[in-house]
Amino acid sequence: MKALKERVGVLVGVQMTPSKHLWKYRWLRDLGVDHLSFCYEFHNPEVFARLLPGKQKVFGQKAFYDAMDFTAALWGPGRVSGEIIAGIEPLEDALAAIDRIVSVGAFPTICIFRPLRGAKMQGHPPPGPDAMREVFRYLAVACRR
Repeated sequence: MKALKERVGVLVGVQMTPSKHLWKYRWLRDLGVDHLSFCYEFHNPEVFARLLPGKQKVFGQKAFYDAMDFTAALWGPGRVSGEIIAGIEPLEDALAAIDRIVSVGAFPTICIFRPLRGAKMQGHPPPGPDAMREVFRYLAVACRR
């Protein structure tokens, strides 16, 4: 990573699952990682458990919060992100996710749900543009705060 950064001058971002071994985050920072991203997807605990049974079983939702809390403090403001999917859980949950993420100095990245043909959720309707406009408007205000 050091050679890549020196020769190319690239910023390095890593998207990862949470680790209970906090030394790994310090190790990544010391290696030169510039940004960490945690894709926790849903704020509503019931939606998280129902739609992400693997993540729920292996990590649990709290592990994603703990990882963002720790790494945002370690890296500093704006260098850690939490990714959520908007348009599946209630709108209030997406807004609460934004608040939760920015409260620790991380920044939210929002993916808009789009059903894929052949996927288990192909019949779930995509969110309407008015709802997504509200989410992104809320995101902009929260990040400025």
